[in-house]
Amino acid sequence: MEIEKPFLNIPEEQKESYIPRILEHIEYATEEIKRGEKDIFGRANDLKNAWDYLEFSKETPLCVDKIIQLGNLVSESNPYISRGYRHIGEILYETNVPICPPSQIQDAMKSLVDNYHKDSKELDPFERESKFFLQMIRIHPFEDGNRRTAFLLVNHHLLEEGYAPVYLDEDAYDTYLSSIHDNDLEKMTQLFKEQSRKEASWIMENNNQKIRK
Repeated sequence: MEIEKPFLNIPEEQKESYIPRILEHIEYATEEIKRGEKDIFGRANDLKNAWDYLEFSKETPLCVDKIIQLGNLVSESNPYISRGYRHIGEILYETNVPICPPSQIQDAMKSLVDNYHKDSKELDPFERESKFFLQMIRIHPFEDGNRRTAFLLVNHHLLEEGYAPVYLDEDAYDTYLSSIHDNDLEKMTQLFKEQSRKEASWIMENNNQKIRK
């Protein structure tokens, strides 16, 4: 399904300078927005390394091994997190939302990737990425960093197709949580579109300011 792109593509010469903004928003797109915590366990550097990995491997189609490697990089500096899939856990942290039993994660991740490639042919980019995001969060394959890993993948996919990335800010957080709780694809898709348009406006205004200077 063809939809109008929320913004003109970022010029190639500006992309590198824009990446830190993307990573900073992903870093704080968690409960730490409200707690004001900073750079937990070298998170910023881990996100930079994870983004570099996505750039390096962008010619490789999405696969389970790629997601696992990305998840490992996202939490690389945290000495308390084991690598690979989690072995414990039944509900999403600070919610009553059930997550995938550890014994079923491997099969669930294979289905996640298979569905993504099928959806790439049938859904518009925001619905496709929202569906992927919701499914991955509810699978919750890793001990930590699931949301950051999912946002990295979603935003890398969107940018590659010329769409503004999506972030969580305080205004969007309650809608985000209810979408996860209710497994509401329509609400999450609308949220992603709204957040992308918001970022598109920032990009265009920022570029206009540079032009005026």
